[in-house]
Amino acid sequence: MGDNMLRDKYMRAGGTGSAGLWVKSGSGLIMFAGLGLIYAGLGFPGSKKAIRGISDAINQPRRTAEVASLGVGTILVLTAAKK
Repeated sequence: MGDNMLRDKYMRAGGTGSAGLWVKSGSGLIMFAGLGLIYAGLGFPGSKKAIRGISDAINQPRRTAEVASLGVGTILVLTAAKK
């Protein structure tokens, strides 16, 4: 029984995934929001609706929305990595 408790303690402390290696605790939402904006800005599948929404929200053309989402997404990811 003692061995299982020790193993469980280390499993919980390690967390899951590799994002914890370069993103501090509590910054996951910022990182994933930034990655989503970068994904949309690069024009990957499914991003057309997001870019259309961003374009309508800022009242600018689609290309401006793509560049803005890339810039803001990059800033968010770098902020999450720095925190």
